[in-house]
Amino acid sequence: MLKQIGWYSSRHGAPHSAVFVSPDGIRLYGELLQRPDQSHYPTMPRDVRKTLLVETWIDAALHARSWPDRTVAFDQLIRELLDSDNKPSDSMRAARSLMTAAAEHLCEREFTTLDAAQMYRLTLHHQWRAAAENFIRCHGIPKVRTWLKLHPGFDRLSKVIA
Repeated sequence: MLKQIGWYSSRHGAPHSAVFVSPDGIRLYGELLQRPDQSHYPTMPRDVRKTLLVETWIDAALHARSWPDRTVAFDQLIRELLDSDNKPSDSMRAARSLMTAAAEHLCEREFTTLDAAQMYRLTLHHQWRAAAENFIRCHGIPKVRTWLKLHPGFDRLSKVIA
């Protein structure tokens, strides 16, 4: 469990982000996740929630041992969805919906990695997207571009969204 110990800003006037300390004393920079006003998963039709597709995305979130493992699993799921016979806009909406449902099952209160930020950036919750965008902005363009090259599914989905 991380403990918030303060705030930082990359430059004067920039949005502030949280500073955490891990149980072993390591200082980490990250973002707090505001609880959404309304969860997405319960609003999905019951027959949709119980499909193998939805369960696969939730399992990818819950069963991964780390954020890098989770990111690899989601990258593969995104690529499979974008490579399907659906229109790109339909695949994009489905991916964002599935990503949101999976992220809600994690019940996290904060994140401290670029992997997590990239996932939360693609969800349907405005508060989560704003926190992720702020975190990503602090990492600089070269580091983010390198990350996107290593995760082509996330890169393609970002381009379809834009």
